[in-house]
Amino acid sequence: MWIGTGLVILDEKQFYSYLELTMIFASVLVCFVGIKVLTQKKKLLEAEEAIKTSSEVSAKATVLQAAVNENDDEYKTASQT
Repeated sequence: MWIGTGLVILDEKQFYSYLELTMIFASVLVCFVGIKVLTQKKKLLEAEEAIKTSSEVSAKATVLQAAVNENDDEYKTASQT
C-alpha cells in the first residue's frame, strides 16, 4: 500500500523503468499471496484441531458406554442368581 501511495501521490513512478515497476508489483503480489497462504494454513490447523478434539471426545464416550454396558450386564447376571 505504501509503495502504491509513493508511486501515485509522490509521483515516484518517473524514477523507475517499466521493468522495475513490474518487478515491484510482482513483489507486492508475492507478499499478498504469502499472507493469504499463512492465514489459510492457520484456519486449516484450527479446523484439524477441532476435528481431532471431537474425535477424542467421541472415542472416550464410546469407551465409557462400553464400560456402562459391561457393568449393566454384570449387574443383570448378579441379580438373576
